[in-house]
Amino acid sequence: MPTIIDSLTVALRLDSKKFKDETGAVKKDLRDIGAEAGDAGKHLEDAGKQGAKGFNTATDGLGKFLAKLGGLYVLKKFVVDTIQTNAEIYRFSRNLGESANKISAWSNAIEITGGDARAFQGTLSMLSRSQTELQMNGESGLLPYFSRFNVAMMDAQGNARKGTDILMDFADRMKGMDRTTAFNTLQAMGIDPGTANAMLEGRASLEKLIVTQKEHGAVTDKQALSAENTRRSMTEAEMTANSLKNEMVDGLNPVLKGALDLFNSLDKATGGWSTAILGAVASIGAMRAALAAIPSLVPAAAAAAPAVAPAAAAGSGIVARALGLVRGLVRGGLGVGLMLHSENLNQGEAAELAARQTKGATIDGTDKAARMAALEKQYGLPAGILDKVWAAESGRGKNLKSAAGAEGPFQFMPATAKARGLKNPYDFNESSDAAARYLSDLMKHYGGDVSKAVAAYNWGPGNLDKKGMAAAPAETVGYLSKVLGGVPGATATAAVAGGAAQPGAGGNSQTTLSIGEIKVYTQATDAPGIARDMGMALNSQFPAQANTGLF
Repeated sequence: MPTIIDSLTVALRLDSKKFKDETGAVKKDLRDIGAEAGDAGKHLEDAGKQGAKGFNTATDGLGKFLAKLGGLYVLKKFVVDTIQTNAEIYRFSRNLGESANKISAWSNAIEITGGDARAFQGTLSMLSRSQTELQMNGESGLLPYFSRFNVAMMDAQGNARKGTDILMDFADRMKGMDRTTAFNTLQAMGIDPGTANAMLEGRASLEKLIVTQKEHGAVTDKQALSAENTRRSMTEAEMTANSLKNEMVDGLNPVLKGALDLFNSLDKATGGWSTAILGAVASIGAMRAALAAIPSLVPAAAAAAPAVAPAAAAGSGIVARALGLVRGLVRGGLGVGLMLHSENLNQGEAAELAARQTKGATIDGTDKAARMAALEKQYGLPAGILDKVWAAESGRGKNLKSAAGAEGPFQFMPATAKARGLKNPYDFNESSDAAARYLSDLMKHYGGDVSKAVAAYNWGPGNLDKKGMAAAPAETVGYLSKVLGGVPGATATAAVAGGAAQPGAGGNSQTTLSIGEIKVYTQATDAPGIARDMGMALNSQFPAQANTGLF
């Protein structure tokens, strides 16, 4: 049957022989390509097998390494637990006058039948107390049961019988009773459910199980005694170690006390902010030390299991990146600490503060009035406004430092003073010039509105821009009344509504500090406040990175 290609060949008068030759060549090329693809597939399959084999080898090596570590821990726990258990059996058997081997065999038998060894030992203790009560008082709450089933509590010489022998006698007496009545009777006597179930297996069955355990599963009397001796040696060694630790600590106490006293003195001298900074940097340093220990563990794991070496190398690279991040954080934290550090204040804070307060107070009232009038004219401010601000802020120099940290005649917060280029807020000339420039800038910002400029000076332009005059707090409303009364061109009855009183100071806005890749958002303008917010930011960032990863 002719194909479409055949029809086209005839219609177009093409050379069919050449066409067939080309077709054959194409088919050959396709066969070659198929063969090459097959070879490539085989290579990929072999590579996959090698990769899987390598992965299995690495997994097996890592598994063996971890198994060795886990095995050491499990072995230690197994040894200690075995010593403690066998030592307990030794002490318990001595108190009841039984052999440790017999108590151990009974305990094993009770657990084999579904009971609990400690509950069984509690039953034996209960029987022993009842026997003592009978010896001391001539009566016992269990006496009716012993009489009913004709089981003796004492031997012919009046001595207490072994508790295990009594339990075996009662197991024999329960033989003719239906199981429910027998079980309830044993429960009423105070025998624990596990021991009762074992007794209801019958005397012969229980004796056979106990004999087997004595020979093969139970601890021997010699082993129990050895365990008790070892336990005592372990306890004595622990007490000796504790004594050595106490002596070491006692010797270090004077050194530690001196270091703590020095630290407390530093804390008091700096108002607490140095402690916050040191704590933040120390927490970063601790994390760095923890990460630094990881590379030393990775090669150790690779040495124990060579097949894990490629994974260990990759782990080392990740750790190196983590350490780089931490180093950046430490550098950033130290940079902030240095930024907050003032050499002069730390070495003579009181003297320098007094000098600052004295400086500027030497200008008499006439000079100050003339100074403020000149500044008002220079910066285009309403006449008399600087004197009003001076009176409202510091009582004309009577209160040069507020509880919130504002300083000087015009009460600049440190951050605002720095932003305005004010080096000494206690110097009247500098402070009044900064206040005049600040008020002038605020008036320009608010289109010449004196009321808004004064409100922003007290409340902060950020708050005013965001919330508006209607939301001004009561403090700002009162401040406007003090400053604007009698000032030409100013309106003290601006559209404001009193709110809850809030501490306000000029330029009270949010500052962003960057420590490495961590941003600290703070509205604080003093060192203690900035340090506190740094600590909060670091504490909130690191747990999140621990949960989600550093990268």
